[in-house]
Amino acid sequence: MYEDLVAASSFTSRIRSLANEDYPIDVPKNITTRMFIVVAVNEVQFNNANGSSTEFVLAPSLNNMSWPNPSTDVVMAYYRNLSGYYTDDFPDWPLAFYNFTANDPSKDSIVAFQATKLKVLNYNEELGVVF
Repeated sequence: MYEDLVAASSFTSRIRSLANEDYPIDVPKNITTRMFIVVAVNEVQFNNANGSSTEFVLAPSLNNMSWPNPSTDVVMAYYRNLSGYYTDDFPDWPLAFYNFTANDPSKDSIVAFQATKLKVLNYNEELGVVF
């Protein structure tokens, strides 16, 4: 256990803040897009292959959107202007706000939607993200 504490202390001693005299940084000040992203594990609804019943499985999500892998890469679809593989309406905010650290989450936060949604940003846009 002592070795674990020494390793953790060694790691954290290498972490530095955003800026100081030795490591100056130019932090963007003109944020044009703000996003608040909630990372969670939610239930996603699936229909059985024969369509006879529905089951829920746990899946990771961002803002209650769980990513299903499309048949075509979304970057390729974007550059080739192919439609039907993604939408550009990923939400900037969670669908519902609740106590994100509670042991018993809100019922609004339990089910995620499967969607291939993304956020398209303009070149040189300054983005502020809170995870």
